[in-house]
Amino acid sequence: MTKKDIVFQICEKTGMESKDVALAMTTFVKVVEDTLAKGKPIYIRGFASLIIKKKKPKKGRKGFQKGATGEQI
Repeated sequence: MTKKDIVFQICEKTGMESKDVALAMTTFVKVVEDTLAKGKPIYIRGFASLIIKKKKPKKGRKGFQKGATGEQI
């Protein structure tokens, strides 16, 4: 499902103008991005918990296709 699909469904269910719904969606996404960029979690009860987790970098390997060695890089 795309943003356009979500906007269309919200418009159908609420009778709101698509430009208003699109603006609300864009603003919501921007707020979520900004909040996560600051390292703060987002909890929307009954829907989602959005948290950025820091992980150790993984060691890559050269592929295992024909001629590849599989050595770590």
